[in-house]
Amino acid sequence: MPTIELGYGRSSISFDYDIARFDVLGPGEEASHPLSDVEIGAALDAPIDSRPLEEVVTADDSVLIVVSDATRATGSAQIVNLLVRRLREYIAPSVPAKNQNCSRPSSRNVFAPSITTLIIRRN
Repeated sequence: MPTIELGYGRSSISFDYDIARFDVLGPGEEASHPLSDVEIGAALDAPIDSRPLEEVVTADDSVLIVVSDATRATGSAQIVNLLVRRLREYIAPSVPAKNQNCSRPSSRNVFAPSITTLIIRRN
C-alpha cells in the first residue's frame, strides 16, 4: 500500500492509502521547488489579466495584504517581503507601513516569520 506524508504542524503523519479508493491531488515533482525571488518578481512584473502593480496603486491608496499566519507552511514571508519592497520602492517610499493581526493577539516571535522585517522594524 502506498504511503503519503501529510503535513501536520511542524511534522507530518504517514498515511497508508488504497490507490483504488483515493487519488492523490497535488503538484507533480517538477513543480515542487520553491520559487526564487527572481521568479516571483517576474510574476509581479507580468500579472495575469491585470495591469502591473505600479499602474494600479498610487501613494494616496491604502493597501491591505492578507496572509496566512505563521503556523501555516506557506511562502507568505517571501512573497510579502518582495511585495512590500516593491510598493515602497516604486509607489510610496515615504508612506508608513504597519502590521495588523486580526485573528488573535500575537507576539513579534509569532508574527515575524510571516511578515517582512521592513514592516516590523517600522512599528
